[in-house]
Amino acid sequence: MYKGLKAPRSVLDSNLFRGVTDFSNLKQFNLYESGYKVYLVIQSPPFMEALAKKYPDEYGLIIRNYNWILEHEFKGIDGIEDITIDTLELSDGINQLNMISKVNEPTASTINMTFTEKSGMTITKYHETYLKGVKDPKAKQAKHYHGLIASGDMEAGWENEVGIHMLIETDNTYRQVEKAVLFLAAYPTTAEESMINGDVGDIDKKDITVSYNVFPVTGQAVYLKAQEALAWLLSDDNVDKMIINSDEYKWKALEKVKVS
Repeated sequence: MYKGLKAPRSVLDSNLFRGVTDFSNLKQFNLYESGYKVYLVIQSPPFMEALAKKYPDEYGLIIRNYNWILEHEFKGIDGIEDITIDTLELSDGINQLNMISKVNEPTASTINMTFTEKSGMTITKYHETYLKGVKDPKAKQAKHYHGLIASGDMEAGWENEVGIHMLIETDNTYRQVEKAVLFLAAYPTTAEESMINGDVGDIDKKDITVSYNVFPVTGQAVYLKAQEALAWLLSDDNVDKMIINSDEYKWKALEKVKVS
């Protein structure tokens, strides 16, 4: 059930906090540390990828930049829900006992991430392009994929409107997976056009919330794929290798250092 995830160490020979706490035995206190996260765009909505290919000058850079920002500028996520229960009451009229009647695992979830918008409004343009292509609010809610349906390049269908994303929570080495969630049927829910509200001279950066409706999936098959993905991110064969040792990083400024 948990293949692909980091295995817990045994604490069965440790005192922990019962009686004397042995702070010389630090092995028993290897805690889970939050904050080590990787976000991957496994697949974009097919109609957006088709737009990028057919109209590279108009949409190509926006769509490629957007996916790159989601992966490389990811700072955190909110919306992962707990597994919960419903209970069935047993009662003799005076006393009662509640037993599990149902276990609820999240299905239709909304995840939220915060990014800082770039000049050129990459994120906002991507979301506007997506939403208006799926349902044009000024054209009786017509689905047109910005010409891809009319040209015969693509049929209308939900399968062309959703992507697949993955969240990987790692340990503090970025080499082992603590948890992973695969987000199926992922699509953005808003285009923050309101970000242009403000007063002249009120100059500041704009942080915007990227919200996605998703169907979250966990399990052994997901964890094993997450471990493969993490290994690839750290591989020397990956041109986009994730550097986790700063001594290995080739700083851009070094290109300007010339030896005569």
